[in-house]
Amino acid sequence: MRGQWTEAQWRVIHQPPGNTAVFATPGSGKTTTLVAHVAHVVQHRFVRSREVSVITFTREAAQDVGTRLRQLDLLQGRDALSLFIGTFHSRIFHLLLQSGRRVQVVLHAREQGLLLRQVLRSFGMPHAQTDIVRWIGWLSRLKSRWPLCTDGLPREVRRVVAAYERSKRRAARWDYDDILMMYCGLLHDRAVGPPPFRYLLVDEFQDTNTVQWQIIQAWHRMYDIPVFVVGDDDQAIYGFRGANPEWLLQFPQTMPCASVHVLDVNFRSGTEIIQCTQRLIRHNRQRIEKRVCAGVGHAGQVHCLRWRDEHAQAAGVVKPLQQSGVLGMTSAGQDILGEKVAVLARTRKQLAALWPWLAGTGVELRTFHDAKGKEWDEVHLIGCAFPNPYLFPAAGERNRRRLSGRLTGCDGLGADRFSDAGEEERRLFYVAMTRAKQRLFLHVPERMAGIPVQPLPYLRESGLWMEPGES
Repeated sequence: MRGQWTEAQWRVIHQPPGNTAVFATPGSGKTTTLVAHVAHVVQHRFVRSREVSVITFTREAAQDVGTRLRQLDLLQGRDALSLFIGTFHSRIFHLLLQSGRRVQVVLHAREQGLLLRQVLRSFGMPHAQTDIVRWIGWLSRLKSRWPLCTDGLPREVRRVVAAYERSKRRAARWDYDDILMMYCGLLHDRAVGPPPFRYLLVDEFQDTNTVQWQIIQAWHRMYDIPVFVVGDDDQAIYGFRGANPEWLLQFPQTMPCASVHVLDVNFRSGTEIIQCTQRLIRHNRQRIEKRVCAGVGHAGQVHCLRWRDEHAQAAGVVKPLQQSGVLGMTSAGQDILGEKVAVLARTRKQLAALWPWLAGTGVELRTFHDAKGKEWDEVHLIGCAFPNPYLFPAAGERNRRRLSGRLTGCDGLGADRFSDAGEEERRLFYVAMTRAKQRLFLHVPERMAGIPVQPLPYLRESGLWMEPGES
């Protein structure tokens, strides 16, 4: 240890700008380390603050990084304010504006959904909200590569894509994916000048898609811009929109003279939580091995609980919260023990069933995806069973399954999704488990939506579940 930093963190923070890949396990202080490195290179004048660009994948993350940098005593106020910190799309959008190119107004999510619903309806295809969400995700995945190519796709899919693109052109609008597609084309044709930064840092790099990776490589190749990336291949959970941990895993071999660092001290979770989550994620093949150790002094607790149905599960979630005093919160959401608690589920529909039990208590309810990047003292994972009937509602199931199968190559969340081909689902469950600091509860109903279900295979892989007769 060097002061407040581990040896690994110290080496990352105090290195000069250069191609760098940092593999950061949950709770290892990756954002704190990235912020300290930015402050170091600016303070020591390796690069001017206005020539530094920090890319995140959400506005919330960008605000967090900006707030942390402004709070540092190491940076003068002017330096902190002149840094560019924003999402990939906002960075590229600004570059397009600065290039003098004509840009279109970007569709809001609701507008995009309405436009797509009109297209699907015109072809007599299912257009319920679940269909719209699925199509939007699939279109984003299709447009995660440049140039756009629909060769080899089913005829009905090509027709929908073509009609969707025509509708946007008629309305003189873009979707968010068009921002990157347009810039990538201009960059390929050398129709835009060099970006106004000399050092690029990308947080959550496992969420990068192919077109973003193409842009980053072009910036480095054409303008000799060093690239610093930090992420965790085990937390790559956005494959449905084109993200791929492959670019993080290949970064050391792809980028010249890249240095590689691993932050493997978990300052969030107790030892027992770390051990069961590590047993789970080691079943994935597309990853680098990390020997995670605990940086806190408590063991933590993990409890796996079986319930007759979802009603019993809801009561089982509420009971320990009542016993711990968490349900005695004030109206402002501050509990008397000062602890933070979350209930997490795979879908929002599962959480809706718990809302009447927990409304007004301040307990946070989130999906597994929404929970990424956050932490709580106590975490409850509900519905730890499969198949999950909330992912694919029964209404219109045959049509939706046929279309979903053609778009994604997957007919639903069944046992096939837990094979090696479904590593992302395991990573998603891993992300949910690693949100817990002190106590982790996994709730396993025997029936969901009136349908008999089985415990998730992940529970056995974690060493948390054994069938009768197993030892």
